[in-house]
Amino acid sequence: MLFASGSCGRCYPKKVSRGRISSWDEATFLEVAIGGGSQHAVLDFFDEVAAEKGEEPIRSRSGELFVYTDDVSVQGWRILNDLTPWMADEAPAEFELLIRLQRRLAGREQYVTNTLRERARSAGKKLARIAWWCNEEFSSADCYSPAAIPKNDDVAAWVTKGNVQLPAPRTGTGTGRFFSSDAARRTIESEFLIAGTRILARNQNLRQKKNMRPLGNTTWPWAPLGIGVPIVTWRNCPNSAPLALWAEGVVDPLFPRQSN
Repeated sequence: MLFASGSCGRCYPKKVSRGRISSWDEATFLEVAIGGGSQHAVLDFFDEVAAEKGEEPIRSRSGELFVYTDDVSVQGWRILNDLTPWMADEAPAEFELLIRLQRRLAGREQYVTNTLRERARSAGKKLARIAWWCNEEFSSADCYSPAAIPKNDDVAAWVTKGNVQLPAPRTGTGTGRFFSSDAARRTIESEFLIAGTRILARNQNLRQKKNMRPLGNTTWPWAPLGIGVPIVTWRNCPNSAPLALWAEGVVDPLFPRQSN
């Protein structure tokens, strides 16, 4: 039921396509992450593979195409937060940008693209072209989203204490890509929601974070239970995944999250 992105998800950029550049020697890979260690880890991996192939490190290459790379993007805020100061302080007057991700939630690219263009203009820069490359996408239909709110004291207490406006339940039957059946999906979604409310009740550190929900971190008002991201990457579990997968508070989590 859970999509695990293994070592193959760390894909080294073996070849260039789509006519932007003829080799990665013509690209500059940005290392501009303000927080977290994912971008640094991805670039470390690229450099290690380059060394094995007898090539120059990815970090040492310099070209006119700027490449922002990371393992996962869900809401898109990290991309915006990382690139905004770079565009203001370091980007040339006109530039092209490639956002290269290993996994992403589909449907956010247009918002992020438009916002980057607006912020570039505000900084007096011109983002001439922006392209997205992603190894694999998942959609909101693949995320954990309960079809019914379980009748459970822990869930009821969390809803009441937080004055949570419950969303409309997921309708119809559907397995997405990662569930064996609709019945199995309903069971795991219900159990993850219950476990998440228990974790929030016992984990004071998480409880203090206003955007933390039983099914993961979210800033979206239409996802008050959490986004429920269904993936774990080769290096970490996104905090927008259900708390039961990565957070302490009930039992030892399956995929303990590395602190960012």
